[in-house]
Amino acid sequence: MSWLLMSAVAAAQEQFPNNTAGNFLNPSNAGYVVGLVLLFLGLLGVGVAFIGLLLRQHLKRRKPAGAP
Repeated sequence: MSWLLMSAVAAAQEQFPNNTAGNFLNPSNAGYVVGLVLLFLGLLGVGVAFIGLLLRQHLKRRKPAGAP
């Protein structure tokens, strides 16, 4: 999988030598890119979990339609 990514990055760098995204995705920055992606996914997961908890509390508190 990683050789496919690296070859795609190399092809993009050959195609667009002055592109900042190509420079950002070079192999020396791979750890940085992976870290940013994992951080983004982690924050997304925390946000989804928080919204899920709020929704669960809201649905628990709501009374059924026939209740007094």
